[in-house]
Amino acid sequence: MQGWFGYHHYFPSHETLPIFVGTHFAESIYKALEYFVAYYPYYFVFKEIGCRDLETLRFCQRLGIQAYLSRCLTLTLPKREESLSKSADKVFLVGIPDNLLEYIPQDLRQNAVRINQQSVKIEESLNPRDYEAKTRTLLETYKKEAKLIITCALHCAAPCTAFGIPVVLIARNQENINRFSAVNGILKVWSIEDLKAKRVNFNPTAPNIESLKSNMLENLNLSIQKEFGESIDETRLQVVRQAIAEFKAENLDTLDSAHFCGGGGI
Repeated sequence: MQGWFGYHHYFPSHETLPIFVGTHFAESIYKALEYFVAYYPYYFVFKEIGCRDLETLRFCQRLGIQAYLSRCLTLTLPKREESLSKSADKVFLVGIPDNLLEYIPQDLRQNAVRINQQSVKIEESLNPRDYEAKTRTLLETYKKEAKLIITCALHCAAPCTAFGIPVVLIARNQENINRFSAVNGILKVWSIEDLKAKRVNFNPTAPNIESLKSNMLENLNLSIQKEFGESIDETRLQVVRQAIAEFKAENLDTLDSAHFCGGGGI
């Protein structure tokens, strides 16, 4: 159940075996979930919710649900080849609204590619495979062409960080900040105030998260085995989950002040 629960509050019946890893519960369904847990307390009794972000983790713990920070599985996508890193030459502005464009350095935005992931539509098609194909094509575009991503979208920032692309992530509001805790210790999250005050580093270094990927995939594998009733090393599972929660990229705090303000230096 790697997913974002924001509009619907229905869960799989006991005829299925849901495994919650990378789950986000939006504030819009908190009340519905509180009622759900009150009426069906048995549903989560033997479940461990792998939470994508800290806000979901806090909410689950407040409800008495076993939960831990699993982060988002899009962070486990394979790193792009070194040849692509060297040949990529485009700046992508993803989900950046018009009213924020003036705060992006001119040398970065003048030839940038603008994309709004939320507006992706496929005419006359409701087939999930078509949307999956569209998503894969977009991710491949980032992977092959992006030298820098400037975005307000978590699900651009996370997979692109996994690819090894430098990312500038900007939170537009408190709800964004809550959700973006999925990348705590991985990316610096900048606020609108940071952007307007020219405090944003537009020349970031892509963090090395390969050890995090390994732990996340091991957690997924062990969690699936456990849900199927297989015997696993519980101590190892807890060690892996702790490593995921406490991960911090080595270069997160080594921001060169000379890169702030003015041009991007890319």
